[in-house]
Amino acid sequence: DIRLLAPHGVDLFLLPKVEDPEEVMAAEQLLGELGVDCFLIPILESAKGVLNAWPIATASPRVVALAIGLEDYTADLGTERTADGRESWWARSQLVNVARAAGIQPLTSVFANIDDHAALLQWVKTWIFHLTTISIKSDDAPDQLVLAYRGQEFRWNQVDVGFIEQD
Repeated sequence: DIRLLAPHGVDLFLLPKVEDPEEVMAAEQLLGELGVDCFLIPILESAKGVLNAWPIATASPRVVALAIGLEDYTADLGTERTADGRESWWARSQLVNVARAAGIQPLTSVFANIDDHAALLQWVKTWIFHLTTISIKSDDAPDQLVLAYRGQEFRWNQVDVGFIEQD
């Protein structure tokens, strides 16, 4: 995908299911060979990926954020997602600490149950307002921006790739 899309002015590539820093370094090398200047966001979607968060986050200066994909992460753990997210608390906390230590933006997963607005508001209160370093990743569900915005001040992140963060 990178080889085909990079020459056409892509500003950022999401790297899904990253488990090792070598995957980021391979994308870095390919972008360098193509002479393309763009950003990378690795998505951690397994226990191995979360355990390797630091070397992944620091594998390339192109990495501007670190994201977690909770559907695949919880499946890798052999568990189910809960409404309060207790099964992923450690992984999310790990991601926030690693991203902040690396000087990049931590991103949380999308809220998968888009029809349950009450649960979404609770999720926002738990994961956004209490851990204000996590941003809402909204590219998969743009209607959630309006719901999450009610009653709170949000601003677009410095890296304008379709996510927001609380002031």
